[in-house]
Amino acid sequence: MESGQNHASWYVGEVVAYFIHSYHGSSKFLALLSVVESGTLDEYGVPSITLFPQDSLQKKYMVCGVEDITYIVRFV
Repeated sequence: MESGQNHASWYVGEVVAYFIHSYHGSSKFLALLSVVESGTLDEYGVPSITLFPQDSLQKKYMVCGVEDITYIVRFV
């Protein structure tokens, strides 16, 4: 990809906490997510995920605006 081009990305994760960040008089609602190790979609669009082990040092987290959360689903 060339510099300056935008592309869509998606992440699958578990919401750990919601919080509010205030800066210069404006507030933003944010979420802390524990990101899954890998995620794919099968030919029918059904997600398949691999979680990091609970004690993994490789576990990754991200912060995003709650308005960026597209779908909330529950995996069984």
